[in-house]
Amino acid sequence: MCHAHTIKTARYTRAATTKAMDNQTEFQCIDAHCHLQDPKLIDDLSAILDKACTAGVAQFVSCGTCPADWDILRALANSHKTIIPFYGVHPWFVPAGDPGIWLQQLEKLVADNPAAGIGEIGLDHAMSERNDELQHKVFELQLDVAIRLNRPAAIHCRKAWGTLLAMLLKRELIPAGFLVHSFSGSCEMMTPILKANGYISFSGSITRRGNKRGHEAAKVVPLDRLLVETDSPDLPPIINGIAPDSYCINTPSNLPVIIAKIAELRNMPAKELTEITYENSKRLFSIHIS
Repeated sequence: MCHAHTIKTARYTRAATTKAMDNQTEFQCIDAHCHLQDPKLIDDLSAILDKACTAGVAQFVSCGTCPADWDILRALANSHKTIIPFYGVHPWFVPAGDPGIWLQQLEKLVADNPAAGIGEIGLDHAMSERNDELQHKVFELQLDVAIRLNRPAAIHCRKAWGTLLAMLLKRELIPAGFLVHSFSGSCEMMTPILKANGYISFSGSITRRGNKRGHEAAKVVPLDRLLVETDSPDLPPIINGIAPDSYCINTPSNLPVIIAKIAELRNMPAKELTEITYENSKRLFSIHIS
């Protein structure tokens, strides 16, 4: 599977994960972006989902990253009603050659399943070795599938904000909406994203003390466009001031920690923020959640 990194697994278990919500398990939240098909999670997935449920996480938007993991993701979604599948080609794994075959497969997977979206797709100019022309083409092809099928999209962007905004503005509006996952842009970048029917999603990186730009964005993003995610198994949050080590495996049960940090930044109750982000997720993923 393309998204996986070949590192040894180590469980990230801290009692503070539950404590962060102060007995908020009666309030449901939705992990707006994760990768449950990743090899680092899939062997223990039942236990991982049970733990997340105990923490109040009710739904999981699990995003594919390349054609090799789409069938695994489809099987997971078929066996777990709480998993909302998104299928896409991540900019790290853009295949060379004619996109016709995999693009046809992508469109069929999404069209055949009313609970499917497009993602993870996007742009990454932080990569030292990349083909910008091909990366941009693959992103636009997938974005157009989302528009054509009227499905939401999950977008990745690193150091390519100008290009991303130009592509979004060319289309004026993404009808079913989209989220920019693990948002790392400036406050100014949010305005055109919101205008294009986008949502801003924050991950465990928001808990890092040095993430000043993320903190400022989290403070001012309109509450009705705010989402929360874990990006599991990556980007584990800092809990009780303790930074995760390089072998740490992030899981959706850490979502309350991320909610608590954003609530702290906005000076509002975490329970209130939980309810707001839950409603926002239901609105964006309205096809999928009853």
